[in-house]
Amino acid sequence: QAVLKPGIDDAFAASMGQFASLADLQASVRDRISHEKADRERSRVRSALLESVIDATTIDVPDDMRDAELEAMMNRFRHDLGSRGMDLAMYLASIKKTEEELRTQWKPQAVRQVKAGIVLRALQRDHKIGVEPAELEEAVSALMSQSLAQGRSMPESMDPDTLRQYVYERLAPERTLMTLERLCSVTKE
Repeated sequence: QAVLKPGIDDAFAASMGQFASLADLQASVRDRISHEKADRERSRVRSALLESVIDATTIDVPDDMRDAELEAMMNRFRHDLGSRGMDLAMYLASIKKTEEELRTQWKPQAVRQVKAGIVLRALQRDHKIGVEPAELEEAVSALMSQSLAQGRSMPESMDPDTLRQYVYERLAPERTLMTLERLCSVTKE
């Protein structure tokens, strides 16, 4: 049985979306790849900067803070597994570990996460980094629109202030990392 391959031409490009020509499709793909590379590099630089700051600090993380972060990590992992149609028990069986062994393995990462949070909040405080109210409202609206576009509605029980706090807690670290990047690039120049 012969496989018919479509011709790579303007008609093919038009069938792939809002592209008037093959050149438009190629430019879009190049642009997307370029943005992905830039995003990966930005993430790598930010991670390295944050790790450097964490390594330069002496923070004793209390066990209860580590354990709370570890529990949050486990909950996020359970949720991620569930979205892939798997549960924690199946995953643990596949890697031949117990939940306690996984928690023990993840403890150092939980400590790093707590330290990162402490460092980011200290930088926010010391450099007076925040999120402008208009930006916060725009991000809340965007999140609500995105949820509705994906066919999910916001739970009736969700308090608008809780939603704003959730969005703020996602935006503030981003602003802080941007400031850290800027401070480090100024130092290098």
